[in-house]
Amino acid sequence: MSPPDDLPAPIPAPLLVSTDWLKRHLGSPDLRILDSTTRLVADERPKGDLEGFEAGHVPGAQFLDLQRDLSDIDSVLLFMAPSEAEFAAAITRLGIGGSSHVVVYSRGNPWWATRVWWVFRLFGLDNVSVLDGGWKGWIEARGPVETGPARPVAAVPAPPLARRPLVATREAVLAAIGDRQQSIVNALPRSSFSGASAPSKGRAGRIAGSVNLPAGELVDAESGRFLPVAALAERLKSVGLDEGRAGIAYCGGGIAGSAIAFAAALADKPEPRLYDASLQEWATDDSLPMEAG
Repeated sequence: MSPPDDLPAPIPAPLLVSTDWLKRHLGSPDLRILDSTTRLVADERPKGDLEGFEAGHVPGAQFLDLQRDLSDIDSVLLFMAPSEAEFAAAITRLGIGGSSHVVVYSRGNPWWATRVWWVFRLFGLDNVSVLDGGWKGWIEARGPVETGPARPVAAVPAPPLARRPLVATREAVLAAIGDRQQSIVNALPRSSFSGASAPSKGRAGRIAGSVNLPAGELVDAESGRFLPVAALAERLKSVGLDEGRAGIAYCGGGIAGSAIAFAAALADKPEPRLYDASLQEWATDDSLPMEAG
């Protein structure tokens, strides 16, 4: 039997949920919790922190390896958005269906979680929340902890997907340089933006004409929680991400830049497109303009 046409639409998931909210909803049948912590080790391919996950995680959480599960595994560049088929296969394995409410967290920087939010959003799935304060906040709130491997989950059919135009190509970035109606925002620390910190590959510095809003300045340094909406709106406005202006966010590999898009969504501002390849592509191509200083 089809549901009545006059049933109210499902309430969208909040972008952020608190530790208290998650405590109250643990065990809900439609809740799917993902630990997206990723380890970056010099000269090694990034991988999910399985050891840390099994040492302790939110009860019922699934282990998510961002590079393996939600990235294009055939790309020579890291963390590139997966194909629709790859994404559908991943969420099927994780037991995520059309009625699921996904809550994602990470142990370190929150942009590992916002990247997962962004990938889901890319494919038209908005029922995804980020745990404010992440694992650190969960422990400080004395949330229950589960150890060992993730609990088995039954695979479910992936819901209908519709890819959105949220990705900026390098051609789009080139076209935006010098365009006063667009703002190109670098989410890396200020030392990387200036070129004072040498990157692991390619040229130091930033995309020519870009401005800097470090992802770390979107959260409280002590708690790791996102700043109040008004403060986020002011920071976004300071780099030209405000009403009536298009934007492109980037970083080293499309991870920290996702926090800019997430902050824009929180502040109800137009979300910038994400230059998915970011500096891992741009900084290694000498034909593409960069600046330092």
